[in-house]
Amino acid sequence: MKKIKVLDCTLRDGGYINDWNFKYSNITMMLNYLKESELDVIECGFLSNKKTYDPERSVFDTIDRMKGVLPEDRGDSKYVCMINYGEYNVKDIPDYDGTSVDGIRIAFHKKDLSEALEFFKEISKKGYMTFIQPMITINYSDFELLKLAEAANDIKPYALYIADSFGVMKRNDLLRIFYLLDHNVNRNILLGYHAHNNLQLAYSNAQALVNANTNRERIIDASVFGMGRGAGNLNTELFVQYLNDSLDKKYNGYPLLQIIDKVLNKIGSFNALPPFIGPV
Repeated sequence: MKKIKVLDCTLRDGGYINDWNFKYSNITMMLNYLKESELDVIECGFLSNKKTYDPERSVFDTIDRMKGVLPEDRGDSKYVCMINYGEYNVKDIPDYDGTSVDGIRIAFHKKDLSEALEFFKEISKKGYMTFIQPMITINYSDFELLKLAEAANDIKPYALYIADSFGVMKRNDLLRIFYLLDHNVNRNILLGYHAHNNLQLAYSNAQALVNANTNRERIIDASVFGMGRGAGNLNTELFVQYLNDSLDKKYNGYPLLQIIDKVLNKIGSFNALPPFIGPV
């Protein structure tokens, strides 16, 4: 069976639609439904001390606050958050103790690469699963991607991502970058893909990555209803059904439809957002 994991980022990337104001009761409800769907990784929201904490929003100022929304029975899923590089002091992150999020994703611009890599090293020392998220990955040259692969081999993160921040990657773009990284990144590091749907290619690109000629484990981001910035993301409910049908996976799609009916439909239409200003 192809080694594919699914990460749901609705509570984080979807928050660009409603300023992360899902309401506390909905945040906990959604996390429970996502767990019931038996997704591999669930992103709880942002970790940031640049924004005022509000319990109704999926933006948290401490790891401990994030712990408060996690399901009591966490199932087999892993739970993560994202930091936009520069929005959190690594000294304020406690050592991993197994009671809160399992991993931390750090999104960064290419101009911050050197400093961000040092940040990753500190996160890894604290015991968390780390996810390297180079925004607008298509802007990296092959030489820069090789340097990134070398750095990842040194840091040993859980995953190194291809982030299509503007949704401009076509199939050949994605596979060229993927195979370059696949041939140069240690085999025990997952390669990830975060799609945006500006060209309506998120679903087909994700399928292309699933069918890539490799034995490497891959992790692909999606959000329920495709909720996300601009044209949105890969739909979790559609992608897991594809994996169930094509790879004989056993994801449970019904709780995802419950999220749509009980929470997302009440938010209203997903309007276009201002120009890109943060991580995707």
